[in-house]
Amino acid sequence: SKYFFVLCPPIQHESGKLCNFLSWSKRGWCKAEEVSRRLSHFNKMVVVVESEKQGFLIDSHDYLCHASGTGGSSCCDMNHMVDGNPIPCDKIKVSAIVQKLLNDRISQLASSSVPLDVFFH
Repeated sequence: SKYFFVLCPPIQHESGKLCNFLSWSKRGWCKAEEVSRRLSHFNKMVVVVESEKQGFLIDSHDYLCHASGTGGSSCCDMNHMVDGNPIPCDKIKVSAIVQKLLNDRISQLASSSVPLDVFFH
């Protein structure tokens, strides 16, 4: 695909919090999506869709200074409990995924003769 879409219309969550592009950009899993996108060969701009008539393009490098593990997680918001039962923290899963993505990318680059500036701008 040529584009990466973020569908984030402003909507009130059942908790009362507003969910929108800003809240999307602060979530751990969403930050992991951005890192994944950047580490792949897909380095195009992002299309943010907020409604059927409103959208915009972004090309942000925020992912470089806002680590996935610092993002919000529903499990943390619920104190790692659902219906009285403990649940694991999503940050552990996100960390493992991002670490694998980084290791895979490092291996790819190490075995490539393509200059690094082709992948990172």
